[in-house]
Amino acid sequence: MKGQAGHQSGASLSPLAEMQGDGCDEQRRIMIIGGGPAGLSAAVYAARAGSNVLLVADELGGYIAQTALVENYLGFTSIAGFELADRFIEHVHNYNQIEIIEGARITGLRHEDDELIAQAADGRNFCAALVIVATGTRHRRLHVPGELRPAGQGVSHCAVCDGPMYAGEKVAVIGGGNAGMEAALHLSEIASKVYLIEQEGRLRGEKLLQQRIARAKGKGKIDVLTATRVEEITGDAAVDGILISDLGHGAG
Repeated sequence: MKGQAGHQSGASLSPLAEMQGDGCDEQRRIMIIGGGPAGLSAAVYAARAGSNVLLVADELGGYIAQTALVENYLGFTSIAGFELADRFIEHVHNYNQIEIIEGARITGLRHEDDELIAQAADGRNFCAALVIVATGTRHRRLHVPGELRPAGQGVSHCAVCDGPMYAGEKVAVIGGGNAGMEAALHLSEIASKVYLIEQEGRLRGEKLLQQRIARAKGKGKIDVLTATRVEEITGDAAVDGILISDLGHGAG
């Protein structure tokens, strides 16, 4: 089997770092760190309240831009994640009070002389009286041998981004929540076979997604392995398989 779509969990602001250098490359009353839906929404609310806003982000759109379909956002019965993210970004661009700094990964935050100073990895300093941290989610690791590999060697955290690389291949998706089921459904249209692996005794996501998984399973596109734990991802230059253990309390 090739490939892996991982879980997402937890806030992702990097740990506070020892920062060097003085002065502010940009300064506003309000600074928002993070360019996902929460950060973009906060920027709009702050601008509508009359504040000048600096939004600093590594990239805009957030994890939603990597989602194949969004079907639980009011106003849209079904919309591609990247399209919804583009609409969020377009909305923010309507406000002249919002300045966006994209491509800046914040590595530290400190308080100095009644100001908050955020430092980016490239050494730039961004200053504000008020900082809103909206850094979203980060990939949850499995902590198994063979997981940490260079990009393109078979371990992925974005089925939408990397799915075409595995056209006609067997792939495994680790995690039976909403994200895992959405990834499995997306990959089932690309790969020759998808193995959806969940450590608990049953899938954990929405019933609607579970029903779609069941239909895909009935067509032979997806195999569901519950009560199953990944022990190792194998292969040297690229992933060639995974080792799993049966925890004995579920049924696929």
